[in-house]
Amino acid sequence: MWAVQSDDESRAWSRKAISLSFEHLAATSTNPGQANRDAMCEASHLAGKAINITKTTACHALSYTMTSMLGVPHGHAVAMTLGAVMAYNYGVSEDDCNDPRGREHVRDTIDEILQLLGASNIAEGRERIDALIEATGLTTSLTAIGIADAEALEKLADGGNAERLGNNPRKFTRAGILAMLQELHARGGPG
Repeated sequence: MWAVQSDDESRAWSRKAISLSFEHLAATSTNPGQANRDAMCEASHLAGKAINITKTTACHALSYTMTSMLGVPHGHAVAMTLGAVMAYNYGVSEDDCNDPRGREHVRDTIDEILQLLGASNIAEGRERIDALIEATGLTTSLTAIGIADAEALEKLADGGNAERLGNNPRKFTRAGILAMLQELHARGGPG
């Protein structure tokens, strides 16, 4: 939804995919009844249609290294940085904005995502994302997946996919990625 290449069509599909996922993902993990599976299939389909237009952003850029280096399943790896990337993007300035629609567009988009999550601010949005991840039985802890020290954080920062980072609404530098990952690592989370 926040991708630089998003348009009205991709944003409509994204809104619906976010709503369905937030409502049904945890339940699908614990009670995979037909209604929950159908809702998640629809969410996946709609998200795929949106990604076909927009391509992916920073969460995916960072996930590839987690998967190849540590064997973390792709979806889990993407989810682990989702809240941190959302918070990073919310801090966008005119100087580091990648989106030609400008800083206010990026902030308005993230405000809309927060609304879809039922959150009133970034901190609450991050908490809701982390709670959803944990409700599926997955960890939000970088330490738990094997990112135990500064060297591992640096490998993760260095492995970001440049094309996907370029589609993020806020520019990332290596220092910015590393700072975000260090903050995420310091937050810990259940192992």
